[in-house]
Amino acid sequence: MEESSVRGSGGVPRWVKVSVAVGVAVLVLVVLVVLFGVGGEHGPGRHQGLSGRSVPALVDGAAA
Repeated sequence: MEESSVRGSGGVPRWVKVSVAVGVAVLVLVVLVVLFGVGGEHGPGRHQGLSGRSVPALVDGAAA
């Protein structure tokens, strides 16, 4: 059988395989980061600084 006839006989295109592989790799990376907490603590408390005091919210340009 000729190589050209085998290659053109249907199947999944290479770009689909590559896209799926990249998607799976990104998904695994995200899961690992979440499981091991590599990104650190997230949320509003992360931006309060070391003192732990919150910054007053501004309402109509005045401190609440």
